[in-house]
Amino acid sequence: MQSTDQAISEIEEKSEWLNWPLLILIALVPLQNIYLGKIPSLGAGINILNVLMLFAFLKASSHTETSYSNPMNKFILFLTLSYILSFIVGSSVMEWDDKSMFVLKDMFFAYLFFFITYKSITGIKAIKAIFWATVIPLPYMFKVFYANLSWMGFTGYKDNLRLNSGTFMELGSNEMAAFYATYTFIVFGFAILEQEKKRKLFLIACVIMNVYSLLYGFSRGAYLASIVGLVVFCWYNSKVRLLFAGLAIIFALLTAGVDVFPKSVTERFNSSFVEEEELDESVQIRLILWDLALDKFQSSPLVGIGFGNFKKMNSYGLDTHNYYVKLLCEGGLVSFFAFVFFMIASFKSGIRLLKVSKNKYSQKLAICFLACMTSLIIGNYFGDRFTHYPLISYFYVYLAMVMKSLEWSESEQQSENISPAFN
Repeated sequence: MQSTDQAISEIEEKSEWLNWPLLILIALVPLQNIYLGKIPSLGAGINILNVLMLFAFLKASSHTETSYSNPMNKFILFLTLSYILSFIVGSSVMEWDDKSMFVLKDMFFAYLFFFITYKSITGIKAIKAIFWATVIPLPYMFKVFYANLSWMGFTGYKDNLRLNSGTFMELGSNEMAAFYATYTFIVFGFAILEQEKKRKLFLIACVIMNVYSLLYGFSRGAYLASIVGLVVFCWYNSKVRLLFAGLAIIFALLTAGVDVFPKSVTERFNSSFVEEEELDESVQIRLILWDLALDKFQSSPLVGIGFGNFKKMNSYGLDTHNYYVKLLCEGGLVSFFAFVFFMIASFKSGIRLLKVSKNKYSQKLAICFLACMTSLIIGNYFGDRFTHYPLISYFYVYLAMVMKSLEWSESEQQSENISPAFN
């Protein structure tokens, strides 16, 4: 009987095919400042990303040795249909809005990453190439973020520091910080496993750059999401004692008056723990928006008030700043449970991969994905982290990697269960 590593090596040797348009697309998707700011649009909401996605789809479809079929498809289809229903409801409640149509298109655009990435994974070589495509843009993203931060100049925290959204040209600092809080676990996990010295050092450098950007993104939601994600990461890596030891040291230093974190970061984090009458304006507005949104949900609990309508229906002209409240308000129970079922299925797939895989890389991918998902789940409580494709596309890429690795692991497990009968 072949070992897992030998079986995977054979898969890799047979799989030289790579979907290059997809790899370029993956590397480019978080760089909004380039494809929106420097590359001309084709009009009608079409840009270079749409062109690359078309070529990636054609390339994937031309490869006959893989299939689009997998257990996650039905959950994404359910999610898609729930949003289409919400859009139809929204168009009947409020006047037709082209902007909402483009937002919906961009959200579905992110879904395509899952299907095309899954179809394009023909072996370990493809998985490694896709992973590195998600890593390549990180140094440039840090360069832009750091340049913006240096230009602002500061000693303590001030609200205008949160105008730094790095390469996320049409999003904000919260979304940029959420990106780092969610996906740094993947990079860190593979940095631990990497054997080649230069690649390992590069990945470690990327982790450091990501953490720096996360800290100076000044997003309290991202801070909390990354902390909870780190607990999950350490739990599945059997490093809980090490985590608690580290936290105890940090707590002791803080108690002794030692500045463990930069002054501006500490000031921003401490602003979360004040009396209600001292809450900053952003927190107060969020609480008001949540109340308004839940009132709208109660008026139409099954299908909600329609996609994109809450922003039009409140005097602040703002979103809910909580994805779960947004789902209930705009999509009702239909959209909310479609999302919950999808997230449960995704999390269970990560758990399943961790249990059945005998390959250390697949196991590490599963652990990192679970930490990534946990951070995303927490982050959505503080804002919409699921409909902006520069932020959420990598989640679908990593989910596709998990599903393909799970397919291989389960196939190998079935072979091991069957083979004794023939001995």
